[in-house]
Amino acid sequence: MHDLNWGSTGGGFESLNGSSMFPFENVNESIEQPNRLLQNLNCVGCPNIRKVLIPPAARCFHLSSLNLSLSVNLKEVDLACYSLSFLNLSNCCSLEILKLGCPRLTSLFLQSCNIEEETVETAISQCSMLETLDVRFCPKICSMNMGRLRAVCPSLKRIFSSLSSA
Repeated sequence: MHDLNWGSTGGGFESLNGSSMFPFENVNESIEQPNRLLQNLNCVGCPNIRKVLIPPAARCFHLSSLNLSLSVNLKEVDLACYSLSFLNLSNCCSLEILKLGCPRLTSLFLQSCNIEEETVETAISQCSMLETLDVRFCPKICSMNMGRLRAVCPSLKRIFSSLSSA
């Protein structure tokens, strides 16, 4: 298992193994490097990623789309990405920790995640432009409590949830 950690002491990747086809190990970059120009990152179905950390020091000012769906061992996502507008964590069934400092996030997909409702509430409270939230088939999120999600994130226009009430 590996972490996608852009917050290590060297300012680069602490350890990353995105998929069995394209492994990286200990790729270091200097913190003095200019802003990263990466706009889209797709790590779909990467069973070896357990944690994703992108702090402000990573300087990912252009990252607008991050897709980590189907990463079944992903337990923690901690992002501070100013321009991130799209985040897909669908089918990340091990996800427990979600911290979002993403003021421009407009779409968050958590379909089939086993994440606590309170964790989602706390995470989206920092996303003042969030319009779409998908929590379908999340067993710990009750469709009866969608009002609480709207209360912590008034910008929400669409919440996709399952029909079950418990």
